[in-house]
Amino acid sequence: MFDEVFKFKNPVEFRFGYGEFKKLGKYCQKIGTKFLLVTSPTKRFWTEEAVKMLEDAGKKVVHFPKILPNPTTDMVDEGVELAIKNKCDAVISIGGGSPIDAAKGIAVTAGNGGKAWDYQDPSKDTSKALSLIAVPTTSGTGTDGDRYYVLTNEKIRSKKGFATDNSYPAISILDPELTETMPERVTMDTAIDALGHSFEAYYAKLENPFSDMISLDAIGLIFDFLPLALKDPKDREARSALMLASAMGGIAIDNNGVCTPHGVAMALGGSYGITHGQGVGIVLPNAVEKAKNAAAAKFSFMARFFGWSNSDDIQKNADAVPDRLFGFLKDIGFYQRLSEIGIKKDYLHHICDKLTGADDIENDQGDYSGEELRKFLDRII
Repeated sequence: MFDEVFKFKNPVEFRFGYGEFKKLGKYCQKIGTKFLLVTSPTKRFWTEEAVKMLEDAGKKVVHFPKILPNPTTDMVDEGVELAIKNKCDAVISIGGGSPIDAAKGIAVTAGNGGKAWDYQDPSKDTSKALSLIAVPTTSGTGTDGDRYYVLTNEKIRSKKGFATDNSYPAISILDPELTETMPERVTMDTAIDALGHSFEAYYAKLENPFSDMISLDAIGLIFDFLPLALKDPKDREARSALMLASAMGGIAIDNNGVCTPHGVAMALGGSYGITHGQGVGIVLPNAVEKAKNAAAAKFSFMARFFGWSNSDDIQKNADAVPDRLFGFLKDIGFYQRLSEIGIKKDYLHHICDKLTGADDIENDQGDYSGEELRKFLDRII
């Protein structure tokens, strides 16, 4: 477990804490001179504040408020055209995972040319990507802490993850105050996305000790503080804990990757437009249940770490992990089956075809080869 060669990297400068957003003008000083501000169409107080702070810092701002949930390559390409037309040399994004992911795609494509979908090719040069400042207003995607961004190509109904060493944010400003206005359902779904990141990175085949401990810390924060945030949206400690857990989950998957829950949720999102965190959360405990034998030693350590089981029997400890996860999700009122979010049984053939041989599935400890994946999904429909 501790004697294998591994690599761990994270170049993002994090600025964390209540009030940090108000220091945006200070943090942008060395990043660029003309910013493309990427947001959703929803009007929020922080958009106007950001423009004012940037302009007070001597920066020019071009606002691109067109990013919707599950951002598409068309949205990104439109943003790229705007950035190039206005000669923007940096990008800032304020919002949830969708605006920040789109901003990453814009920064990469505007700096290096072509179309957003072109960068599915990992051999393409991305060295001229524009600098990016990320300001998350949700606690779940982890995109503020990793190089990944997810885009949907509507023409071919495909949702894919992109990654390059040049798509990390230069700075991520993590101000929990910006998350206090999230509706209860969004608070829950985004936190469960972060829980998926942390669990999957922990038991994935691609692993390292640094990410393992970050994952465990994030899992503990979500188990302890998500119920409190759902009870009181203004609970500063709970909001801070969830924002930390989200960033930690992003760092963990950046180094260890994700597994079947994210693979399935991505496929469902690309084809049927379901909320990502909902798909992840339904699949996650079932995937952990399936992986508990192959990853028994790691899950045993997790169970002992959290005090869920302290047996001398490794397998007994491992068995406690999916039980605890199922119980936690049930206690907070999370969905239990895919049919609850509109997925029908006749969708599964299409989903399985998309996922066969996918990296996310191959990184999982469970057996999902061929018919096994179909049987797995059939059990949780």
